[in-house]
Amino acid sequence: MDAETITFLSSRKKITIPICEIVRISVFKKGTVIYTMSGNLASSKTIGEFERELLNEECFYRLSRAHILNLNYIDKYDDKTINLKNGTEIPMPVRAKTAAQSRIISWQFCNKPVNC
Repeated sequence: MDAETITFLSSRKKITIPICEIVRISVFKKGTVIYTMSGNLASSKTIGEFERELLNEECFYRLSRAHILNLNYIDKYDDKTINLKNGTEIPMPVRAKTAAQSRIISWQFCNKPVNC
């Protein structure tokens, strides 16, 4: 994996996409779905495998067991939901709400979002 891209299998094809295009990664059955602004791709990789590959990417946050979010794509959030720029609404985790809100606030005020 190049520092700017991520590679995975989707429908038995090797796919490489720029990391900055990933909006979120969510658990689906035994694999994951990678959501981008231009579409969705299924992968047999687990969310844990993606998390390990994205460890050095500060803009990604493991929100819950089911979601990794690209903090650059958060539009707004409140105590119950996180709204992404692609229109997706993700439930705010009850147990991790404070940690999630702290991470989002820290990202929004300490980092400039990366534009591809």
